[in-house]
Amino acid sequence: MPLTFFLDENIDAALVPQLRARGIDAHNVYDLRQQGWSDAALLQSSAANGRVFVTHNIRDFMALHHTYLAQGRFHAGIVVTPMRPIGTLLTRLMTLHETTTVEEMSNTLRFL
Repeated sequence: MPLTFFLDENIDAALVPQLRARGIDAHNVYDLRQQGWSDAALLQSSAANGRVFVTHNIRDFMALHHTYLAQGRFHAGIVVTPMRPIGTLLTRLMTLHETTTVEEMSNTLRFL
C-alpha cells in the first residue's frame, strides 16, 4: 500500500492538486474542513486515517512525535520541512512516496 498524505494548513494548498495529478492520494485541512484545529487534533486525525502528516511546524510536531512515542501511541508518520518552493516540496514528497513503504514511515519523523 502506498503512502497517503495529509497536509497542514501552513503548506501551500496548491500542492494537493499537484500530488493528485501524479496519482498520489493527498488531502489537506481545507479538504477535510479541519482548519484551525490544534496540532494534536490534526495528528490524531491523520493517524486515525493512516495518512502521513506534512507540516512546516517543525518544533511542535517534533514534540508531538516524542509524546506519541513515549505514550506508545501510533501515527502514520510525520514529515517536517522548512519553507521551500512548492516544486521542491513536490519533488521531495514524490520521492518519499516512491521509495518509502507505509511500514517504514510508521511512527517516524522525517525531515525534507
